[in-house]
Amino acid sequence: MRIIAGKYKNKKIISNIKGISTTIKPTTSKIRESVFNIINNYFAKYDLITEESSFLDLCCGTGAIGIEAISRGFKQVYFLDNNYESLAITKRNLISLEKDDHNWRVIRSSIANLQITEEILFDVVYLDPPYNVRITNEKLEAISDFIHSNSLILIETPREISALILVNYEVISIKHYGNCVISVLKLKNNL
Repeated sequence: MRIIAGKYKNKKIISNIKGISTTIKPTTSKIRESVFNIINNYFAKYDLITEESSFLDLCCGTGAIGIEAISRGFKQVYFLDNNYESLAITKRNLISLEKDDHNWRVIRSSIANLQITEEILFDVVYLDPPYNVRITNEKLEAISDFIHSNSLILIETPREISALILVNYEVISIKHYGNCVISVLKLKNNL
Protein backbone atom coordinates (compact mmCIF):
# COMPACT_ATOMS: atom_id res chain seq x y z
CA MET A 1 0.00 0.00 0.00
CA ARG A 2 1.30 3.47 -0.90
CA ILE A 3 0.49 7.13 -0.32
CA ILE A 4 -1.27 8.39 -3.46
CA ALA A 5 -0.56 12.13 -3.50
CA GLY A 6 1.35 15.01 -1.95
CA LYS A 7 4.76 15.28 -0.34
CA TYR A 8 5.00 11.55 0.42
CA LYS A 9 3.48 10.30 -2.84
CA ASN A 10 4.42 6.66 -3.52
CA LYS A 11 5.80 6.22 0.02
CA LYS A 12 5.07 2.66 1.12
CA ILE A 13 2.99 2.18 4.25
CA ILE A 14 2.49 -1.11 6.01
CA SER A 15 -0.85 -2.67 6.87
CA ASN A 16 0.44 -5.22 9.39
CA ILE A 17 3.44 -5.99 11.54
CA LYS A 18 5.02 -9.43 11.34
CA GLY A 19 4.00 -11.50 14.32
CA ILE A 20 0.85 -9.52 15.03
CA SER A 21 -2.34 -11.09 13.81
CA THR A 22 -4.78 -8.36 12.97
CA THR A 23 -8.12 -7.82 11.35
CA ILE A 24 -7.39 -4.24 10.27
CA LYS A 25 -8.94 -3.38 6.92
CA PRO A 26 -6.89 -0.68 5.21
CA THR A 27 -8.84 1.89 3.21
CA THR A 28 -8.13 1.20 -0.46
CA SER A 29 -6.30 3.71 -2.64
CA LYS A 30 -9.46 4.18 -4.76
CA ILE A 31 -11.48 5.18 -1.69
CA ARG A 32 -8.65 7.36 -0.31
CA GLU A 33 -8.44 9.20 -3.63
CA SER A 34 -12.21 9.70 -3.69
CA VAL A 35 -12.23 10.90 -0.06
CA PHE A 36 -9.59 13.53 -0.75
CA ASN A 37 -11.40 14.66 -3.91
CA ILE A 38 -14.48 15.20 -1.72
CA ILE A 39 -12.39 17.11 0.83
CA ASN A 40 -10.72 19.27 -1.85
CA ASN A 41 -14.08 20.17 -3.41
CA TYR A 42 -15.54 21.01 0.00
CA PHE A 43 -12.52 23.17 0.92
CA ALA A 44 -12.81 25.03 -2.39
CA LYS A 45 -16.52 25.67 -1.80
CA TYR A 46 -15.98 27.10 1.71
CA ASP A 47 -12.60 28.80 1.05
CA LEU A 48 -10.82 26.58 3.58
CA ILE A 49 -7.05 26.21 3.41
CA THR A 50 -5.49 22.77 3.90
CA GLU A 51 -2.26 24.15 5.39
CA GLU A 52 -4.30 25.87 8.15
CA SER A 53 -6.59 22.91 8.82
CA SER A 54 -6.75 20.04 11.28
CA PHE A 55 -7.69 16.44 10.52
CA LEU A 56 -8.94 13.65 12.80
CA ASP A 57 -8.42 10.05 11.63
CA LEU A 58 -10.76 8.27 14.04
CA CYS A 59 -10.47 4.47 14.20
CA CYS A 60 -7.27 5.02 12.25
CA GLY A 61 -6.36 1.39 11.56
CA THR A 62 -3.11 1.62 9.59
CA GLY A 63 -3.17 5.42 9.62
CA ALA A 64 -3.38 5.54 5.81
CA ILE A 65 -6.06 8.26 5.66
CA GLY A 66 -4.31 10.49 8.20
CA ILE A 67 -0.90 9.97 6.59
CA GLU A 68 -2.49 10.94 3.29
CA ALA A 69 -3.67 14.13 5.04
CA ILE A 70 -0.12 14.82 6.28
CA SER A 71 1.21 14.22 2.76
CA ARG A 72 -1.31 16.70 1.37
CA GLY A 73 -0.28 19.42 3.80
CA PHE A 74 -2.78 19.44 6.69
CA LYS A 75 -1.43 21.52 9.58
CA GLN A 76 -2.37 19.04 12.35
CA VAL A 77 -3.40 15.39 12.14
CA TYR A 78 -4.65 13.29 15.04
CA PHE A 79 -4.80 9.49 14.89
CA LEU A 80 -7.14 7.80 17.36
CA ASP A 81 -7.88 4.14 17.82
CA ASN A 82 -8.76 1.85 20.71
CA ASN A 83 -6.77 -1.06 19.25
CA TYR A 84 -3.12 -1.40 20.31
CA GLU A 85 -2.22 -3.21 17.08
CA SER A 86 -3.65 -0.36 14.99
CA LEU A 87 -1.73 2.20 16.99
CA ALA A 88 1.53 0.23 16.63
CA ILE A 89 1.08 0.02 12.84
CA THR A 90 0.14 3.71 12.63
CA LYS A 91 3.20 4.74 14.68
CA ARG A 92 5.49 2.60 12.53
CA ASN A 93 4.07 4.23 9.38
CA LEU A 94 4.48 7.72 10.84
CA ILE A 95 8.07 7.08 11.91
CA SER A 96 8.87 5.89 8.38
CA LEU A 97 7.98 9.38 7.08
CA GLU A 98 11.16 10.68 8.76
CA LYS A 99 9.54 14.05 9.45
CA ASP A 100 11.39 16.55 11.61
CA ASP A 101 8.28 18.47 12.64
CA HIS A 102 5.70 16.23 14.21
CA ASN A 103 2.39 17.79 13.30
CA TRP A 104 0.62 14.62 14.37
CA ARG A 105 -0.54 12.91 17.55
CA VAL A 106 -1.37 9.26 18.14
CA ILE A 107 -3.86 8.63 20.95
CA ARG A 108 -5.49 5.48 22.31
CA SER A 109 -9.16 6.29 22.61
CA SER A 110 -12.60 4.85 22.01
CA ILE A 111 -15.10 6.61 19.77
CA ALA A 112 -17.62 7.18 22.54
CA ASN A 113 -15.09 8.71 24.94
CA LEU A 114 -12.55 10.70 22.95
CA GLN A 115 -9.34 11.18 24.93
CA ILE A 116 -8.26 14.48 23.39
CA THR A 117 -6.92 16.82 26.05
CA GLU A 118 -6.10 19.79 23.81
CA GLU A 119 -8.68 22.38 22.88
CA ILE A 120 -9.03 21.70 19.19
CA LEU A 121 -11.78 21.85 16.59
CA PHE A 122 -11.17 19.61 13.60
CA ASP A 123 -11.88 20.81 10.08
CA VAL A 124 -12.14 17.22 8.81
CA VAL A 125 -13.12 14.07 10.70
CA TYR A 126 -12.75 10.69 9.02
CA LEU A 127 -14.45 7.93 10.98
CA ASP A 128 -13.79 4.35 9.86
CA PRO A 129 -14.90 2.00 12.65
CA PRO A 130 -14.62 -1.76 12.33
CA TYR A 131 -17.51 -2.94 10.17
CA ASN A 132 -19.12 -4.73 13.13
CA VAL A 133 -19.38 -1.44 15.08
CA ARG A 134 -22.60 0.46 14.44
CA ILE A 135 -22.71 4.24 14.19
CA THR A 136 -24.95 5.59 16.96
CA ASN A 137 -26.13 8.99 18.18
CA GLU A 138 -23.74 8.67 21.14
CA LYS A 139 -20.74 8.16 18.88
CA LEU A 140 -21.62 11.18 16.75
CA GLU A 141 -22.34 13.23 19.88
CA ALA A 142 -18.81 12.47 21.15
CA ILE A 143 -17.37 13.94 17.95
CA SER A 144 -19.52 17.09 18.18
CA ASP A 145 -17.32 18.59 20.94
CA PHE A 146 -14.41 18.63 18.50
CA ILE A 147 -16.00 20.10 15.36
CA HIS A 148 -17.28 23.49 14.19
CA SER A 149 -20.14 24.48 11.91
CA ASN A 150 -18.12 23.98 8.71
CA SER A 151 -16.34 20.79 9.73
CA LEU A 152 -16.56 18.01 7.17
CA ILE A 153 -17.34 14.54 8.53
CA LEU A 154 -16.76 11.44 6.43
CA ILE A 155 -17.89 8.06 7.77
CA GLU A 156 -16.91 4.75 6.18
CA THR A 157 -19.38 1.92 6.85
CA PRO A 158 -20.54 -1.29 5.16
CA ARG A 159 -24.08 0.08 4.75
CA GLU A 160 -25.89 3.42 4.83
CA ILE A 161 -26.38 5.02 8.23
CA SER A 162 -29.95 5.37 9.48
CA ALA A 163 -31.49 8.80 8.84
CA LEU A 164 -32.67 8.84 12.47
CA ILE A 165 -29.05 8.93 13.63
CA LEU A 166 -28.19 11.76 11.23
CA VAL A 167 -30.95 14.11 12.37
CA ASN A 168 -28.47 16.82 13.50
CA TYR A 169 -26.41 16.59 10.32
CA GLU A 170 -26.76 17.78 6.78
CA VAL A 171 -26.05 14.87 4.46
CA ILE A 172 -23.90 16.31 1.68
CA SER A 173 -23.61 13.03 -0.19
CA ILE A 174 -23.53 9.27 0.14
CA LYS A 175 -21.04 7.42 -2.04
CA HIS A 176 -21.03 3.68 -2.67
CA TYR A 177 -17.76 1.84 -3.43
CA GLY A 178 -18.34 -1.91 -3.66
CA ASN A 179 -18.98 -3.14 -0.10
CA CYS A 180 -18.22 0.28 1.38
CA VAL A 181 -20.34 3.40 1.87
CA ILE A 182 -18.89 6.87 2.54
CA SER A 183 -21.37 9.24 4.20
CA VAL A 184 -20.34 12.88 3.84
CA LEU A 185 -21.85 15.15 6.50
CA LYS A 186 -21.70 18.49 8.25
CA LEU A 187 -23.60 19.94 11.17
CA LYS A 188 -26.96 21.48 10.32
CA ASN A 189 -26.77 25.26 10.36
CA ASN A 190 -29.51 25.65 12.96
CA LEU A 191 -27.51 23.90 15.72
